[in-house]
Amino acid sequence: MDPSVRPARPLPALLDRMTRLILNDVALLRDIVDHHGSPVSIILPSQLRKNIAAFESVIAEAGVDGQVFFPQKVAQSGALLEMASTAAIGCESSSLEELQAAMASGIPGRNILASGPAKSDVFMYAAARAQATIVLDSEEEVVRLVALLQQHVLPLTAVLLRLSGFTITTQGRNEVIAEERLDVSRFGMPPAVIEERVLSIIESERARRYLCLEGLHFHLDNHSISDRVRAIEKACSVVDRSEEHT
Repeated sequence: MDPSVRPARPLPALLDRMTRLILNDVALLRDIVDHHGSPVSIILPSQLRKNIAAFESVIAEAGVDGQVFFPQKVAQSGALLEMASTAAIGCESSSLEELQAAMASGIPGRNILASGPAKSDVFMYAAARAQATIVLDSEEEVVRLVALLQQHVLPLTAVLLRLSGFTITTQGRNEVIAEERLDVSRFGMPPAVIEERVLSIIESERARRYLCLEGLHFHLDNHSISDRVRAIEKACSVVDRSEEHT
């Protein structure tokens, strides 16, 4: 274990009134476990609706264009997918099965991000057919997707390039660690790879027939607000440098 990384203090859960009532009702919890077995996951779609409203309120107050996305891999629940569909938010699907479940719940392809590392041809083909936005994690995926779209004569597909190579300075939400470290992630590409190789592929005459670059994406393995601010700044600098060469 890295000696510079101390165990993070537990983050207190933010519990609303309904959640507290359920957790404090021992008899109810026993009945649920007796009926469904253990472990049991209690899903509250109404809480998701409140969370969506809170995020949308912050976006509106900030005066920026934004869209809320529900990450399916966090909670494999049809009830939450149906709530996401009712609320007309986006959905992040990390596999073919998740993509199919999202669409079966009524979420249109244009509101789906097809994510996850090492995407198969079958997954990318289905995402492109559904007109989802595909998050690309490597130069190899970019080349493979162009060939796939050309082979099957699929329409122009929106893509995001996932950026990696961020410096981690905190743990938990904002607890400073003793020594900064590089976030080694299986997701994404370093800025140099995007700027020096991938953008030239996407800007080629062949690729422009099939790919529409919508922007950048990134993934961090912590909940740090300050590290996310720095990640956004780094993404913006990549965009600025790319525009200078186009």
